[in-house]
Amino acid sequence: MHERWTGKLKKAWGAVWEFVWLFVFGTFLDKRTAAIRKEAWDMNDNVMLLLFGDYLGLPNPVSYYTLEILPYLAEDMLPWQRRIMNRQSVVAEKAAQYDFT
Repeated sequence: MHERWTGKLKKAWGAVWEFVWLFVFGTFLDKRTAAIRKEAWDMNDNVMLLLFGDYLGLPNPVSYYTLEILPYLAEDMLPWQRRIMNRQSVVAEKAAQYDFT
């Protein structure tokens, strides 16, 4: 009889612990990882823009040398180009990031 209650108690505490962990993750940790992920995307966009800005119409005097990097970054080019072209305003995105609205 005692073993049955112990098993139920372990399940109940496991469910409570899972609820607490998901609550903490959703309120604190997920926001931090989203901010870090956003910053990583921004840094990736900046590097790709410096290397391959001529695809978007920005003059790049060393585009001949950046073509040597193209085979290593070829699979990232199309998603990057779509992401950059779909942006409405980079200035508005940065202002929203720092709450300058």
